Amino acid sequence: MRYNFLFAFVLVCQLSFSQTYVDQKTFENLNDIKVLSTEIVESSNANQLTTLKFKFVDFSDKKIKFYEAELKKNEFVSIKSNRYFPSSLTAISVMTVPFKVRTKNRQGYVTAQADVKNIGLYFPVALWDRKRYWLDNSTSSHKFSIGFMVAPMAQELSDKNTNSFFQNTNTSYNAFMLSTSLAITYTYKNITIAIIPLGFDFGLDQAGSHWDNHRKYWAGIGIGIDTKLFGF
Repeated sequence: MRYNFLFAFVLVCQLSFSQTYVDQKTFENLNDIKVLSTEIVESSNANQLTTLKFKFVDFSDKKIKFYEAELKKNEFVSIKSNRYFPSSLTAISVMTVPFKVRTKNRQGYVTAQADVKNIGLYFPVALWDRKRYWLDNSTSSHKFSIGFMVAPMAQELSDKNTNSFFQNTNTSYNAFMLSTSLAITYTYKNITIAIIPLGFDFGLDQAGSHWDNHRKYWAGIGIGIDTKLFGF
């Protein structure tokens, strides 16, 4: 009985300290992982290769695993992560659209707008992430995504842009409105550049519904910041 207990104790210890390693092909095909740490474990001057060891969680079976990559000085290991709605929503970012081009107004002019009045949230529905790990422990991240943006906005309304809704040239006020858009984005190190091929702004009150650009198409360029920079 005493020896059986000792054998079981030794077996548990071996299992606790065992390390599961994966080969290069398996590692490159993993899609849902989280890197816990990296370290340089050995360096060979003969072939000028350095071994970079990864400790990561494989969420497909919820196990901690290891991978060792032999790299030359300027090489890196790239890890891919493809996420789709709703898991893609973990990458929400703050975005503004400093430049808009609108369709023709009642006078037949194509108008452009340049400001940072509409700061809102960008919600990715499909996200393709490529993160690179270098031998000096630095990382770089390249993300592409498709999603939508929702932003509150304020717009001054008067007879000039509401087809004389007020019937008084001296009357004007700032109306609360909502801006929505489809966006295609590229993110590098938490900074996002967005191409917006389709957007619509909505007036939310009676005067706003008479605004020249109510429900009218626009396109533009956006700039975003990952919410991780703000700690959430």
